[in-house]
Amino acid sequence: MGIYSFLEHIHRMTWRLNLIVDKEDIIIAIELFFTPIFLKIDDLDSSTRQFFEKLKMFIGKENYKTREFNQFELKCRFNKSKSQICKCIYNLRQQGYIKISSGTANIGYNYIIRTWDELENFKNKLKRTLIEQLASIS
Repeated sequence: MGIYSFLEHIHRMTWRLNLIVDKEDIIIAIELFFTPIFLKIDDLDSSTRQFFEKLKMFIGKENYKTREFNQFELKCRFNKSKSQICKCIYNLRQQGYIKISSGTANIGYNYIIRTWDELENFKNKLKRTLIEQLASIS
């Protein structure tokens, strides 16, 4: 459903050009604009989020608290440049998603995942919350 079909649903206007919408119109708007809303509230930018999701698949949920990884390992695994890996690691460290577990600046650091956020669960919970708030309005 595109923006034009959304605008077709909002067709009632008063003589003062005030827009009148129903709950159904707001539900359609939530469905239509959910992804931009989510991207606005997400801590990570889209490239870092994509990198983190790949990193989680690589590490695995079972042993994410103990499985260490380093930048070289990620560079080889994801076929990215050193600068791309450094940028993503820096962003993830700043937001608290990963932390340094061992190593030094000269030799290199080993990292572990600190927070395993369930992106799909969070999206579903956010969508449910928006719909519940709309239901409580009437």
